[in-house]
Amino acid sequence: MSLAPGTRLGQYEIQGPLGTGGMGEVYLAKDAALGRLVAVKTLKEGHAHDGALLERFRREARAVSKLNHPNIVQIYVVDADSDPPYMAIQYIDGAPLDRILREHGALPWQRALNICGQVAAALACAHDNGIIHRDIKPANILIDKSWGAHVSDFGIARVLDAQAKLTSVDTVVGSPSYMSPEQCGAGEVVPGSDLFSLGVTLFESMSRELPFKAETTLGVMRKITTEPAPPLTNFITGVPEVIPAFLETLMTTALERRYSKASQVLEDLQAISEDRSPPHLTTLRGQAIVSVGGTATPSTTKQSVLDAGKGQALVSDLLDGQEVDFGASKLTQSRAWLWPVIAATAIVAALIIVALALGIQGSDAPSPAPTAGGVIPPPRPQPGGDLSPEERGVMDKLRQPNLNPQERERLLEEHRRLNGIRRQSGTRALPLPPGVDPPRRPPPPSGGQDRRPPPPGGGPDRRPPPRR
Repeated sequence: MSLAPGTRLGQYEIQGPLGTGGMGEVYLAKDAALGRLVAVKTLKEGHAHDGALLERFRREARAVSKLNHPNIVQIYVVDADSDPPYMAIQYIDGAPLDRILREHGALPWQRALNICGQVAAALACAHDNGIIHRDIKPANILIDKSWGAHVSDFGIARVLDAQAKLTSVDTVVGSPSYMSPEQCGAGEVVPGSDLFSLGVTLFESMSRELPFKAETTLGVMRKITTEPAPPLTNFITGVPEVIPAFLETLMTTALERRYSKASQVLEDLQAISEDRSPPHLTTLRGQAIVSVGGTATPSTTKQSVLDAGKGQALVSDLLDGQEVDFGASKLTQSRAWLWPVIAATAIVAALIIVALALGIQGSDAPSPAPTAGGVIPPPRPQPGGDLSPEERGVMDKLRQPNLNPQERERLLEEHRRLNGIRRQSGTRALPLPPGVDPPRRPPPPSGGQDRRPPPPGGGPDRRPPPRR
């Protein structure tokens, strides 16, 4: 049964519904004793007397009570003897990641990596305490208004203690599309199993596609255990070479070639953020991979990816940085990107009009391109801090005084080529350095004869010479 606003469960007064799931419902409630908002999870009426589900309720509370981490949703109270049984947990003013992806499409790869780092930090805490989540997926990752990630729903977590297993070794649990090969029967579930599911989540966050798809659940499980994940570049372009390699290593079937610890994932993400070759990725693949580099180079951040696990932004300086209004109580994200996009579009239009009025030809500045879901993304970062080594070299040489005409023309041609690459990847145009004029259009060809008829009545021709 649904709970009406004003209903009391212990010290918690129901304010309204937040969502529903297969086993129960989630409500926004107010803690009468402490005056804070909480989320209350209840079991559905048909499950309230199911002994296994009640034990799962208690198990989740016991598992999460061991974990104190800012990227893990905290549990305050569990009462399995109440009618209905309920659990009071930390309220996250935001939305689940699956809803964000469904309503707004794929995330920029920088932001997706940021969320991945925060979830990896949460998993490192859980694994260090002997707990495997076993159900990492976008629906269980809550994103707050500052893009902080919070892992929830430890209801099917496995405690690495033979006396404390909730499910038997032979029981298959998890969400099929995100399950690891071990959960599909290929071996014992280990911490690396959560990292496989994290890889699937990261793949979907950047592409809006699941790597393993089939018509039936068994078909999906068969692909997970027997086939490699498709390359990310089959679905999106413009990402650094290291990102598909990183994903492949998260989602490889063979445990010995997969990340085994969440701390390894964090260290490699740190290396990527600093434009270094990721050490564990290099070891697992047997070859060094230049981290970012090339045409997709972002401005690197000195912010530690380990700090991302504490709710800080790993790459906030690569993006617009604005908060997203998810709504105070309905966990639905509003169109917070709309007004920045309108403003950016107006600015671009004004610049184009000014350029045309001044006779500047061949502007390379592209308009914002819609994503696959039809939503225009936030403006890309302004050029200046996001130059690749090749772009930076050309810009530095163009700034040099006393360039001979041939060298200047060669550098301008190189500048045009790099702008073409930026257009293909949807990146903002590369400006010319201050004081460097764009290449001039060649003058019209000279020569030819004045074929105008002579002036009437004879006499000297006082007309101005013909325009060439």
